[in-house]
Amino acid sequence: MIKKLKNPAIKYAKFIVVPKIYEDELLSSWFIRTAYAHHTHPHTFLQLHLSRNSQIIRANNFDIALSEDEIRILESKSNNINLRQSTLKNYNGYLQENIISNGQNSLICSLRFCPECLKEKVEKKKKNWKIILNTICLKHNCYLHDCCPNCKSKLQISKMYQQKKSFKYCYFCGFDLSNTKIETITASSVFINHTKKLNNIIKKGFVKLGDRYVYSFLFFDVLLQIVKKIVKHKNLELVKKYDIFKYLDITKRIPNSLPTHFYLSIKEQFIIFSIIMDLFEEYPIKFKRFILENKISHWQMTRDMAYISYWYDELINSITPKEIYNARIITDEEIQNAKKYLISQGIEVNKSSMSKITGCNFHSSYNQLSF
Repeated sequence: MIKKLKNPAIKYAKFIVVPKIYEDELLSSWFIRTAYAHHTHPHTFLQLHLSRNSQIIRANNFDIALSEDEIRILESKSNNINLRQSTLKNYNGYLQENIISNGQNSLICSLRFCPECLKEKVEKKKKNWKIILNTICLKHNCYLHDCCPNCKSKLQISKMYQQKKSFKYCYFCGFDLSNTKIETITASSVFINHTKKLNNIIKKGFVKLGDRYVYSFLFFDVLLQIVKKIVKHKNLELVKKYDIFKYLDITKRIPNSLPTHFYLSIKEQFIIFSIIMDLFEEYPIKFKRFILENKISHWQMTRDMAYISYWYDELINSITPKEIYNARIITDEEIQNAKKYLISQGIEVNKSSMSKITGCNFHSSYNQLSF
């Protein structure tokens, strides 16, 4: 039985047992292994050593919610081993410009697992299992999972089944997650290579598109925008060109409460991310073909984006220029003649009168008409 202790002196004590933290391990995984090594419940261990409510573990928020000071405390209690490398905040400027500590992060998901990895000697949870772009295990060429196949419960690594079995077992029903049936992918599959490229982009912090270098987090913003475009618009020529699309249910209704990709299964995410990465091969030829064959407008490709980076706006505008709604091309000479005519008729020269006589929208923010 895991002990639940209450001793204020422990707050200032060093850990008696300090397990090794592995290069690819999540901080929460190491912390919970450390708690179990002390025969203490992780929630109690957290309260004793950091005076923290256990909610951050229950909400799977531990790896982004701890402050720099709290990480320093854990390091000092652990013979100064480097724990920062295992936090998800290390992805600041790589996955996203800023990882949000107490909100929704578009590329961080609930914990996933590879059944084959769980058979390894050390039971640990990996950092890349929290990144939504990682849908397969590149070591075993199989899909990741995000819930128990027996009872469908999500992973809660801070809980043990009946406080007896390690966290490779489902906390709710006790099923050994390492026995989850795996679905493998052919090692030579081009789509596996696309997943490798995504991981390389994360690692380097940039992607090279033609002769241009683009920050990784700006590229990922665009990737998610294209996911939304493909999933929410069913009649794209793209669907006909990839046989793998048959595994993607594009008939499902997608709510707007969360980003589109959160409503896709892991297998569907693998398919859609791979196909979008393929669009950026032979850049910009394939991407331009996708836009032109589907007659997609600039507005459709940038709609709802909080920030449109320069490289993407320039790319889309070179393929499908911004529309000037309710407007036409007009010369400076036509503008001056229109002004003279209005004055001769005793009509005030303003945006409304100029729009009416020229057929151009002088009110629109999409143009730079002036008089």
